[in-house]
Amino acid sequence: MKSIIRFFGIDPEQLVVQTERLWLFVMTIVLSLALSFYGFYYAMFETTGIFGMSLAIGLFFSLLVLNLYRLFFSLISIKYRPSPSFMVMAIYVVKRGYILVIIAAFVSKTVETQLLAPALNSHISNWKSELLSNYQNALDINTESEKEQAFAEYSNSIEDDILFDRDSESSKEKYKIVRDNKLQQINKKLTIRNRAMTAQISNSSFFITKLRFLSERLLGSWLITICIVVLFLYPVYMYLFDPMFLDYARSCDDLHNKRIISEHKSFVDKYNVIIKGSTNKDLRWEDQYVDPPFNTIMKPRGYEILKNGSFVSWLDKFGKSND
Repeated sequence: MKSIIRFFGIDPEQLVVQTERLWLFVMTIVLSLALSFYGFYYAMFETTGIFGMSLAIGLFFSLLVLNLYRLFFSLISIKYRPSPSFMVMAIYVVKRGYILVIIAAFVSKTVETQLLAPALNSHISNWKSELLSNYQNALDINTESEKEQAFAEYSNSIEDDILFDRDSESSKEKYKIVRDNKLQQINKKLTIRNRAMTAQISNSSFFITKLRFLSERLLGSWLITICIVVLFLYPVYMYLFDPMFLDYARSCDDLHNKRIISEHKSFVDKYNVIIKGSTNKDLRWEDQYVDPPFNTIMKPRGYEILKNGSFVSWLDKFGKSND
C-alpha cells in the first residue's frame, strides 16, 4: 500500500492510515485511470482502426490523468482549503479539476456508446438509412440526365434517317441496341455506386455521430456522465476535505516549514561566518521580520516613516508656534 500511495505523489510516512478510507481513495484513482485508458483507446480505435496508435493514445491520457492527480496532491496545502460550505467546496474542486472534468466527460461519452448501444444503434440505423436514401436520390438525379441524353441520341438518329430518307427497320434496331447498351451501362454504374456506398456506410462506426446523438437525443446519458465526472473528482475532494488527508496536509506543512527554517538558519550561520572572515568585523545578519524566512510579520521599528507631505505639515505646525 505504501508503494501505491507514494506512486500517487503522497508521502506515506506523513500519513496516518485509515485503511478503509485509503482503499476507497486508491480504488477511485485506479478506476479513473482504467476508464481514461479504455475511453481514449476505444475512441481512437473506432476512428482510425489502428491498434498501436490507439494503445499509445490511451496510455498517454491515463498517465496524464495520473500526473494531474499528483500535481493536485503536491500543490494543495492545508492553508488553501476552503470553508465547509457545500457550494464553496464544489466550486473549489471544479475550479482546480476542470481539466479532469473535460477528460471525464469525454471518457464517459465514449463508454456510453457501449453501455447504451441498443438505444443508440436504433438512432444510428435510422440515420444510416436516411443517409443512404439521400445519396441514392442524389445519384438518381445525376444519372437521370445521362438516361435522357441516351434517349435523345436515339430519337435524333431516327429523325436524321427520316430527314435523309434512310428510314429502315434495321437502322432502328441498331439505334435501339446502342441506346439499350448505354442504359445498361448507366444502370450498372448506378448499382456499383449504390453497393459501394452501402458497404461504406455499413462498415463505418460513425463514432463522432454516436457522441452527438448521445448528447442531443439520449439526454438520460448525462446522468452517467455526471457520475463519471464525480468519480474523477472524488480523489481531489477526499484530499481536500477528508480528515485523514487534512492531518496529512498539516503534517506535510509542518515538515516543510521545519525544513525551510532549518535551511534559513544554515544560510544565516554561513553568511555570518563568511562576512566575519572577509571583514574581520562581527557583522551579523539581521532579519526585519518576526517570523523569518516566511516574512509575514514585520518587527516594530524604532523610528517612524513619514508620509508624503508630513514634513510640510510639521513645519506649518511648529514653525508658527515658534513665531
